[in-house]
Amino acid sequence: MEEHFLNQWRSWTTQLSSLSELRIPRSYFLPDLDAAKCKLQLHVFSDSSDIGYDATAYLRIEDSDGPIHPSFVMGKARNVPL
Repeated sequence: MEEHFLNQWRSWTTQLSSLSELRIPRSYFLPDLDAAKCKLQLHVFSDSSDIGYDATAYLRIEDSDGPIHPSFVMGKARNVPL
């Protein structure tokens, strides 16, 4: 039984290198929205402190009917080297 788990572990660790090829498409618009009729704004926030800095970006989509749909675009954080 232990040999089975060891083989599974080895298989899993060899597949880890292929994770860098994984792509997940992001859909910023809901299926029922007409992107041509929406107002788009990109909001970027950043902050820094003694221990690090970060930045986050959101896409604000305002539908012509009035509802607002925020979508996360990206975020990044770093620690300051000691």
